[in-house]
Order: sequence, then C-alpha cells, then structure tokens
Amino acid sequence: MWASSSAVSVAVLCAITAPAAASGWLGEAADGEEGARVLKLGVEAGGATGRDRGAGALAGAIATFIYISPSLTWFGGQADLLVDTNGDADAGARWTIGPELGHLFVGGDVSYIGERVAGETHHGIAIRPKLTIGIAAVYLRYARMSGDDGTSVEAGVQLKLPIKIW
Repeated sequence: MWASSSAVSVAVLCAITAPAAASGWLGEAADGEEGARVLKLGVEAGGATGRDRGAGALAGAIATFIYISPSLTWFGGQADLLVDTNGDADAGARWTIGPELGHLFVGGDVSYIGERVAGETHHGIAIRPKLTIGIAAVYLRYARMSGDDGTSVEAGVQLKLPIKIW
C-alpha cells in the first residue's frame, strides 16, 4: 500500500513541478534566442514480448538531445543501448537511434533498431509513443525486425536527468 501511494505522490509532484521547471528554462535568452536545448541522460528498463524466442527483460542507458520551444513542443534525437535477456536465447544487446518529437507530456520516436540474438545481428524499425512526466517517461514500442523473430512489443520506463545546453 505504501509503495502505491508513494508512486502516486511522486507522479503528482512531477506533474505539478514539470511545467514550472520547464518555464524557468524557457523564454528569451540574453541573445534573444527562445526555447532551450536540453541533453537528457538516464536509464531505461522494461520488457519485450511477442517474439518466437519468448519474453525478455530489458535494461540499459538512454540519451536524448532535444530543443524545447516556449510552447513546450520538443524535438530532437534519441539513442539507447540495452541488454535484452532474449527469452530462450542467450542475452544480447539491443539498440535504437532516431528522431523524436512531442508536445507537453506526449511524444514518441521512430528509430532504427538493432539487436544481437544467437550470434546474429538483426536490423529493423521501431515506433515508440511515450508519456513524459518530469524526469520519468513510460512507453510502448513496436519493432519490426529482420530474421526469424520479426516483431516485438515492449513496455518500459525511462528516468532521465536534464542538462540545459544553450
């Protein structure tokens, strides 16, 4: 019970403070430029399913570089590198890189995705909508890969610390 009420409290706090923190970062800079450029570094964890080799756990690092406009529209690029337990196969790496965009708390990315399974590298494309609140984001990702395991569906969470860069 304590964990669920704490999670709700943290989510409410993030939802309340995120717009205030973002508005402090935005607006006109000394040189007249609007908005903010932000590097966000963090960790990601989740799970993948819908594959012939079975479900697997995912964990690793993520980095994004985005521009946030004064209207809180954001766009940029993202990359992640994860360990995938690969279900019945040996653990391997999984990575994505591509553009992302969003407005307020809703966004997503369309990315190149690669993975190592049973000594082979598979390539594909992934689509990931996400909901971002403060430093946390929850997402669903659908990936279409080359090879025998053609698709996967993932769900996960990202925790990223923002670093403002002008």
